[in-house]
Amino acid sequence: MKPLNKLPEIMNRIQNAEKLCIFGLGVLVQETHRQMQGILGRKPDFYCDNDRDKWGREFNGKLCVSPAQLAEYQDRVCVIIAVKQYESVWTQLMQLGLKNLIVANFDRGYHVRNFFQPEGILAHPAQSAYGQLKGRWAFVTGSSRGIGQRIAVELSKLGCNLILHGRKLSHLELSESLCRGQGVEVELFEAELEDLKAVDRMLESILALPNRVEIVVNNAAVSPAYPDGVWSVPTEEVQRIFS
Repeated sequence: MKPLNKLPEIMNRIQNAEKLCIFGLGVLVQETHRQMQGILGRKPDFYCDNDRDKWGREFNGKLCVSPAQLAEYQDRVCVIIAVKQYESVWTQLMQLGLKNLIVANFDRGYHVRNFFQPEGILAHPAQSAYGQLKGRWAFVTGSSRGIGQRIAVELSKLGCNLILHGRKLSHLELSESLCRGQGVEVELFEAELEDLKAVDRMLESILALPNRVEIVVNNAAVSPAYPDGVWSVPTEEVQRIFS
């Protein structure tokens, strides 16, 4: 879709869109979206946000959908990104295949100033990673929280199906929800890494899955206790760990 640089062209695209979605439900949602509706001359058909707690709820009488649900509309929807730090959202939606994207520009007081489309690299973000990773299976250990969870979520945004590992299945509920919200498949496995038999059972189960794992991110590990510090670890132990 050809980038737009002139406001009249942008407004025309908004008016002619089959569906209109506003992305971003911040604390000042009532005021900012009231302004936009006055400028646009039409109400959104629905909202979208990355906050899973907002999915399925109504705001201003309109439903909030997940990014994965939004992606189902493709060229039938015009999305107005109503967040100040719009760059990551723009890239995320482009990677989901959405191209009719417009940014609402706010001043410091969250008053709508105008609407625009980014130029340069954001106008045509690299699609190679998305195209190469979409549909592939990735296994991420220690994905219940922290860095492991963030890695899993970012891979899901690139279209990867996920195999998530945690010490307990119950620890993976949030990670599973965040990844499924991107429209990918998710499998869950639990294992305490100190229990080598449990690890072997987990790996055997993963290898038995019908889909081949092509990406492994080993984010979790265990280490023997050495109260005197890392320099007291015997050389043999270090070699065993890295072998």
